[in-house]
Amino acid sequence: MESDITATARVTAAWRARETARADPLFHDPWAAALAGPESIATLTAQPSDQQERASSYTIVRTRVFDDWLLSRTDCRQIVLLGAGFDTRAFRLSWPIGTQIWELDQAQVFAAKEAALAAVPTDSGCAHRHTVVADLASDRWPALLAAADFRWSTAKYWEG
Repeated sequence: MESDITATARVTAAWRARETARADPLFHDPWAAALAGPESIATLTAQPSDQQERASSYTIVRTRVFDDWLLSRTDCRQIVLLGAGFDTRAFRLSWPIGTQIWELDQAQVFAAKEAALAAVPTDSGCAHRHTVVADLASDRWPALLAAADFRWSTAKYWEG
């Protein structure tokens, strides 16, 4: 049985897959459908279209806003995605050469994500992706991030 966190990641991926399939999408996520899985896609498409719109609109707009914000930070080469879930920014965005992305989430989320991604090519443009298994409710995640070569001394835009 899947955890609630992994199930939520699949639903979010299904919303991104739905957006990607539109004629005029706000972003393109070619991995979303594979990450969502056929069951999540079927559950989403079985809902009335107005309900699909209401349920997904926040995630769709948030995705585009954060994509734009992250790419506008041309002086930042370290990106940390807390509670990364099934996020695909490391693969789908055109990062400047040398960008490193750290994804932090729970082990079961990464296990499901990597299993889904194993079936599809994930050539990353210019980013180097690190996965860090961490419980964000714990105060240990900053140390785990540092152990994965994140350089706190050069961090920008940190709110702590």
